[in-house]
Amino acid sequence: MTATDPREERLPKWAREELGRLRMRLREAQASRDEARLERGPVDATDTLIDPYATEGPITLPKGERIRFVLGPPLPGRVDRNYLDVSVREQTYRDGSTDRWVEVMGGDTLAAYPSSSNVLKLRVTDHF
Repeated sequence: MTATDPREERLPKWAREELGRLRMRLREAQASRDEARLERGPVDATDTLIDPYATEGPITLPKGERIRFVLGPPLPGRVDRNYLDVSVREQTYRDGSTDRWVEVMGGDTLAAYPSSSNVLKLRVTDHF
């Protein structure tokens, strides 16, 4: 735990109490995050990771889990359509071979913009 700032002693009581509550919520959120890292299982057992570059290690989600990215407020005249749902999909064929791909579904029309040889930007749009 980090030491409190000595200037906090000069704050009003309500502000010191609020800082205490916020610190407690932060500790609870960190504990919940750490518990999720431990409970979800090893990285090699899934295809979906949250925060893969974290120094503490990623949080794993069940294989094939769908993740929603909210890109901003709803598009004009629309309700909850400014999002992308992303997941890894797999299909096994009769001959035993498998195919895997990333499936992206948008709340409305998707526009893809190549950015470089290994980067593709996706945007939800209501027109082209």
